[in-house]
Amino acid sequence: MPLIDGTYEILRQRPDGPGRRRVHATDPDGRPVRIVWYEPAPGQERTFERHRRALRRLRHDDDVALRDVVSRPGARYEVWDEPPPGSEPAAPDGPWRERLEAVGIDPARAELRRDGRRLVLIGVAFAPGAAAADGRPDVGDAIGPHPVASAPDASGRGVAPAPGPLRALTARLATAPGPIRTWAVAAGLTLLTAGLLAIGWSRTTVDAVAQVPDLVGDPADAASRTLAELGFAVDAQPLAAEGVPGTVLRLDPPPGAALRPGRTVRLEYVRADDAGAARPVPSLTGRELGEVAARLASDDLRQGDVVRVPARLPAGTVLAQRPAADAPATPGSAVDLLVSDGPSPERTFLPDLVGMPLDEARDWVRLAGLPADRVQVDPVSVPDVPPGHVVGTTPAAWHPFRSDGTTVRLLVADPDAGAGRTTLDDVVDGGPRVPDLVGLDVAEARSVAAEHGFSVQERRTVNAALPRGVVSHEPPPGAPRGDGTVTLLANVRPLPLPRPDPVAHVVAPSLRWMPYRFLVEPGIPAQTARVTARTVDGTTETVLEREAAGGEVLEGRWPTLAPGPVTFELTLNDVPYAELRVNQPAVGP
Repeated sequence: MPLIDGTYEILRQRPDGPGRRRVHATDPDGRPVRIVWYEPAPGQERTFERHRRALRRLRHDDDVALRDVVSRPGARYEVWDEPPPGSEPAAPDGPWRERLEAVGIDPARAELRRDGRRLVLIGVAFAPGAAAADGRPDVGDAIGPHPVASAPDASGRGVAPAPGPLRALTARLATAPGPIRTWAVAAGLTLLTAGLLAIGWSRTTVDAVAQVPDLVGDPADAASRTLAELGFAVDAQPLAAEGVPGTVLRLDPPPGAALRPGRTVRLEYVRADDAGAARPVPSLTGRELGEVAARLASDDLRQGDVVRVPARLPAGTVLAQRPAADAPATPGSAVDLLVSDGPSPERTFLPDLVGMPLDEARDWVRLAGLPADRVQVDPVSVPDVPPGHVVGTTPAAWHPFRSDGTTVRLLVADPDAGAGRTTLDDVVDGGPRVPDLVGLDVAEARSVAAEHGFSVQERRTVNAALPRGVVSHEPPPGAPRGDGTVTLLANVRPLPLPRPDPVAHVVAPSLRWMPYRFLVEPGIPAQTARVTARTVDGTTETVLEREAAGGEVLEGRWPTLAPGPVTFELTLNDVPYAELRVNQPAVGP
């Protein structure tokens, strides 16, 4: 679609009186605007400039729908928001008349709409014959109307008035015979009409796309001017690299890419003095973290965030970096690091040992990778359990734990433990000792403690790996009496821990037809279009490759056995254009 000043996309336009056209367009955000384009006759420019200054004094008011007003050779126009929907035309009231007259605008030329309770200014007609502030008309008004008011051409310059020889030709035609004079006037009007139409079309039409030229190796300042003349924004970045200082290294998008005016082209060039220029990031992978900071400082960079993860490499070894090695980075920027935290500690687990004889339970502990010196056996008195059988374990069954530094505790039934029949002497060195209350229920533990002259406090826990009742107490069994108080840790309502039963379902691959559809925007010239398909495992395959131009639709179905969604990508001349993620297959042929 044609653009005005590379900003407003024209939807439709129509004449709106002598020397004036009304254009309906959209701004870069897609919002509708109304543009009034004026073609003042020569000599009337001063009047339009006064008109522009008056409007700009009202531009920032909330009840004025003016976006902008432009006055330069070849382009004189106003940009207004489209009137609010449902608003009704209204005449200026007293306050509006005062505001308009204060800035030098005749209220009769103002167009207002009523939006709810307020009046909104949506237009002011330009009057070339309006008097100046001093009461004198413009010079152009005093001269009178011109036979032809020329439209500006594409470069913004107007067509010059008729030179002296043309006036002489007009005078000779005035004395020529009637048929010749009639034929000459008709031919001249036809040519003049065609010329004005061509000039008006060239002024309002802007190409929808332009190609990025090949400027690699050219001076950077000249390349920037070339891109700017094509309507592109330029992002120039100096790089410390080999080559002639000041010359273009690369363009992004690359040469040959078709872009709309206003798009940004990144231009990288060789910097003469690399101070302050981007430089490649050094490779840090495999280095020790302690030497990274000094290595980065030598390149005027600094260490950023450090994330540690378990890895096979020794602790402190750099595994990855961001930005990657050789990527450009500006001085003082940070480089983030992924660092090894050493190999993951070996982990193991115990099966359910409850009910096993002690010797068999010890064998299972050794199979789990723990030596005999890290197995603790605690006898407990548990009714109705055969002596020497395990009644509880710590850690719990099926719970992973580190194989290094963990001690396994086995609670084994012993009829001589607890109930006052502790294997430790009640009195050692002439003083009372704490009886063994582990394995008793709370009521029985209180009774035994009272028999030995101890008061009892109770704390509760819920642990499915331990039996019901007292699982430990402070002070421990055999400890000196102390203040005569024993704090019990009682296990209540232990819940059974379900044993995992994993089930795997293998789904056989099936042929699927994944659909794709891309529309090439109208106005794009013929280019090489390529459609590729990428599956979830990263496999990429070319689906379609052919010449395509604006307005064409590229669609089809691609067969695959890969599971999951498929991502289709369309490139034009190897430049990414559009991407489509497809989850549902289509019906096959």
